Amino acid sequence: MCPLAPDGLAPAEPRALSRSECLALLRAQGNGRIAYTSEGVLTVVPATFELTRGKIQFRARNLRRLREALGQVATVQSDGFDQHSGEHWSVCATGFVVSEGFGDLELEPELFQGFADLDGEEAARPS
Repeated sequence: MCPLAPDGLAPAEPRALSRSECLALLRAQGNGRIAYTSEGVLTVVPATFELTRGKIQFRARNLRRLREALGQVATVQSDGFDQHSGEHWSVCATGFVVSEGFGDLELEPELFQGFADLDGEEAARPS
């Protein structure tokens, strides 16, 4: 079932998220997937992270596998559901993977893309 617009008459369009909304959602979620190429093959692996100084810093248990992405463009994707608003959301942050001393890996995001869309079941219920 398609979600309805607030007027209940037409399907709702996904809502674009601002950079600050994308950052807030990534900060709160702290996990998702990172996509990069390894030997010419697209690789997507689960990732846990935190936002520090505007960068996405990967946690220690991910580092061995993610070293393949060092120096490459990669995309971190995370998604979730906001029970309060009834919106599903998805955020992608794209940038270069760099090493910042002590073997830590970070993604320096240059591009953010995000959207939120009402859940069809929730939006279709009469109020």
